[in-house]
Amino acid sequence: MPSNYNGNPAHVGQGQKPVIACPVGTDAPNAASVNKPLQTLADFVAYLQRFAATAGTQQPNTDTLEVDGNPALRTAKTLAAGARTCLWETIITVGASKYTARIYLTAAGALEFIHNCFWDATNSLWKADPTNTEPTFFKVVVAANGGPSLFTAANAANGWADSAWAVVVKLSGGTGGLAITDGALALVSTSTNANGSNPPVATAVANTVCAKNTCKAWGSLSLGYTGFSLDEGFNVASLTRVNLGKDFYNNDIWAARVTFAAPMQSAAYSVCLTIRDTSRDDLMHLPTIYAKTAGYFDFVLRQQGSHFFDDPGNLAVGVDFQVFGRQDS
Repeated sequence: MPSNYNGNPAHVGQGQKPVIACPVGTDAPNAASVNKPLQTLADFVAYLQRFAATAGTQQPNTDTLEVDGNPALRTAKTLAAGARTCLWETIITVGASKYTARIYLTAAGALEFIHNCFWDATNSLWKADPTNTEPTFFKVVVAANGGPSLFTAANAANGWADSAWAVVVKLSGGTGGLAITDGALALVSTSTNANGSNPPVATAVANTVCAKNTCKAWGSLSLGYTGFSLDEGFNVASLTRVNLGKDFYNNDIWAARVTFAAPMQSAAYSVCLTIRDTSRDDLMHLPTIYAKTAGYFDFVLRQQGSHFFDDPGNLAVGVDFQVFGRQDS
């Protein structure tokens, strides 16, 4: 009989109850002396499985379940940058179906709540539970210095990278499908399906606010005798006076250029211009889009008969504009 036994954790499956078979169950004189230490060993293995899933777990305090400085269960573990540890796991079986829930703590101090999938630290991949075939998984994250966020990831046969989680709802600001910070609501998801934030142009949409139908920029401009000014606006980096060349009468074409602080996805966006004319009652100032790019648009002021005003900066005219279009980031 060997004097030492070396345990092998590979012999114990996840959630498997430890059982040690007693070879002398029918030998009454020796049963007590052999069964008792084996039972003690089985109890100890069960204890380790329950309370020592992470390194540094201390013995639970059975006197109280309140977190008042004397917690029911305290764990301590040192994590490398980018790592995570599982704090809690539960497995629920309903008939032939099995469900899991896990809570992870990352090295950045974030809590991650996961359903039916787990982190494979050896391969640095998320993986679905063996019996789970869900096409999509969700993860709720509470950042160490922010609010909760909801992420989603598609199931993959060989697992998926941590970077594959896409944010759906984020309440702490920053990049995300939905962000609410200090009263600001941001819709920055880039999905283009019919139910997404940038649906196809022919999609029937009623009473729905999404990224594609919200105003991306607006401004109130004064084109006065003393030059251009941006009186108020949103997502406007600059208002400048540009020379666009000559018209049919060999006159300079001067335009106003509005440059976005955050560009559009392409030049396929809509600009609505309205004019406030305070210079001369006998002239009609017709604002016209001259050119559009993803980063800016130029507009000119025309007279009747298609004549350009020589310089909109020499007029006392106010122009308001609104922009609608796609921004994919």
